[in-house]
Amino acid sequence: MEPKNVVISIVLGLLILAVGFGGGVLYESIGQPPAQNVVQEAPEGVKVLNSKITPSITAYGVITDINGKNITIDNQGDTMTITVVDGAKIYAFSSTSGQSKEITLQDLKKGDNLSVNVKVSQNGQVQAHSIIVLPPAVKNK
Repeated sequence: MEPKNVVISIVLGLLILAVGFGGGVLYESIGQPPAQNVVQEAPEGVKVLNSKITPSITAYGVITDINGKNITIDNQGDTMTITVVDGAKIYAFSSTSGQSKEITLQDLKKGDNLSVNVKVSQNGQVQAHSIIVLPPAVKNK
């Protein structure tokens, strides 16, 4: 084969490769259907936890973070962030008097031991409807 024919074959091969690559890129950019707004249905577990069958769930833990109306609690390494709803009742229990008194969200602090009645909203957000600040755990000596 003559060198001239080899060069022509290589140039034609590269040209075909370039056209194929360009066509593939064009097809990928045009061939994709436009994104559609898809309403995602809540998982079955969220539906059950949001139903009238499950009026509330109790979560226990120690406050590790407070950010506005969001409280993060920890119980042996498991953490959960809970949004306190407007009108939520918050009580502090005194181990000395045996009485409880109503307090505000601003009275809560990191390290408080909580019992929280939560409800799961339709979008899966965990919401606190009542909170009890428990006395510190008694440690055996």
